[in-house]
Amino acid sequence: MLPDVDDHDRDMAMGEFANQWLALEDLSDSGYTPHYLTGGQIQQDSSMPFPGGYIRALVMSRVPGQSVAQILFDLSKEEQLIVMDQFTSILEWV
Repeated sequence: MLPDVDDHDRDMAMGEFANQWLALEDLSDSGYTPHYLTGGQIQQDSSMPFPGGYIRALVMSRVPGQSVAQILFDLSKEEQLIVMDQFTSILEWV
């Protein structure tokens, strides 16, 4: 059984999900992030594990290549600067 969640915490969680959804939609054309495909939410009914709870999902494309987190320290300083420049571009896009 899940602990009770007050309205404030529920509203914050829903707001954060909405922010992530909007950010993905906004950044889809940046060239540095997955492409947003679709998203949605449903409220769980009595046959589901947490009746009254929500299931939320964002569907996005896969990004080709490797995870930067896995290879960052194997990159040359020049390559690390390229990654930082691309990350800066993403932040400026937002």
